Amino acid sequence: MMWGILFLLLILFVILMLVYEIIRRAVKQGILDAKAELEKAKEKDRQDLQ
Repeated sequence: MMWGILFLLLILFVILMLVYEIIRRAVKQGILDAKAELEKAKEKDRQDLQ
């Protein structure tokens, strides 16, 4: 009985780690995309001013 509960907790922990990692990477990618978008906008503004 004790081993079953421990095994279940281990599986839950692994699933949580996977979900956390996926979310972290998605957020990181989103931030990178936003930075790239900002750079494009700045470059366009510079060209408009010239």
